Amino acid sequence: MTENLALTIDLAAELRKIAERQHLNDVHFLVQLVRHAMRHLPSSIDIVSSSAHVAVRQDGLAFPRTERDLILSVLGGDDPAQQQRVLEALEREHGTSILSLALLFSRVEVSSEDWTLVAERGRGKLQPRGERRPGYQIAIRRINRARNSERKEIAFFCAGASVPIRYNGKAVNLPSILKGQVLVSKAEDSRGRGMLGIPLAGRLSTVSFLKQGIRFGFRRFLDPDGYVVEGLWDAHDSSFEPTYAQSISSGEEFVARSRPELYAAIGSHFTTLDRSSRERLRQLLLGAVATDGLDHIPMFDSVRQPFSLSMHEILSLENRYGGIPFSMRPSRRLPPWIPVLRLEEMHALRRRGHALVVVSSRSAKLRWRGLAGRLSGICAGIGSSARGSRSDGCAGSRGGPPFAPAHQPGE
Repeated sequence: MTENLALTIDLAAELRKIAERQHLNDVHFLVQLVRHAMRHLPSSIDIVSSSAHVAVRQDGLAFPRTERDLILSVLGGDDPAQQQRVLEALEREHGTSILSLALLFSRVEVSSEDWTLVAERGRGKLQPRGERRPGYQIAIRRINRARNSERKEIAFFCAGASVPIRYNGKAVNLPSILKGQVLVSKAEDSRGRGMLGIPLAGRLSTVSFLKQGIRFGFRRFLDPDGYVVEGLWDAHDSSFEPTYAQSISSGEEFVARSRPELYAAIGSHFTTLDRSSRERLRQLLLGAVATDGLDHIPMFDSVRQPFSLSMHEILSLENRYGGIPFSMRPSRRLPPWIPVLRLEEMHALRRRGHALVVVSSRSAKLRWRGLAGRLSGICAGIGSSARGSRSDGCAGSRGGPPFAPAHQPGE
């Protein structure tokens, strides 16, 4: 007797949890109904909403009789232990989205083939149906207080569905796209369709997960490699997944595979992008842990021209002169291969262990002579007359740069 009472209490608590937590808000049950309909391969889905009722119709496969019978057993059974076992089977094989409606609303009707399941006040019964139609219809009696939010909820979660969805006769479908991206790559295989982009703003990566075009979750994370991305993965599989584990796994594999490929493609597109996009990529590449194959992208400004020097070129200056000579502003008095570095660029280069040497255009001649003399040891007379003879390391025409590297960046 005590065991039976405990099972009764546990079952009641479980059913309350299903009723209260199955849906995100007062209208999200419609998204769950669309998800359920998509698993039955329809050619279209119609949602008809009025002040006191809402119905979802799909023209694909019939409502599964196994799911119908499990729902009836939970709603109409008198043996708590048996009901508990049936509930577990329902959760495992079909999910509880339809059962939750019978627990939430005063009346629910599921019509398919030659039968109608009527759930009223938490109890269920089966009735014959005279008219046979493809697919099934689920009709719900509900309070009107949240009706104005229904279309917005459907549009956000279901607009990417692979079949037409109509709400009171008006289509809600929109193509799934990524907005505000510098570059976007796309891929599709037997498991799903994915898009991955480099966003114009933000430091966190975000991936949205869909199944048959219906959004079910997202992941936001800080990438350890510094490769910030925004992605979308739409799994093709129509089978029921209690936790979407397979769809999430295939989506994460797509992101892991596509992220380095997307960043590797920057080099072939960089010079064709607008200034704001190139500035965004410069910011991301400076923050990335590894930039293999990207060191030849002209992402640094020189004193004469924006986006004209690559990481390889400015590091060659460090190798030659013991530090990266740079200016904080453009100048016509400095050699054209001198980079202009902003604060974030200085921090990024120092963080990587590179030495920096600032050059002032006001005293450029003396500074460059002194730097050349200290580091190369080939300028013996820094204080000699500007019109006097010079060693090879300081040779130059009158009015030209104080010295020139043997190999100028870009040559």
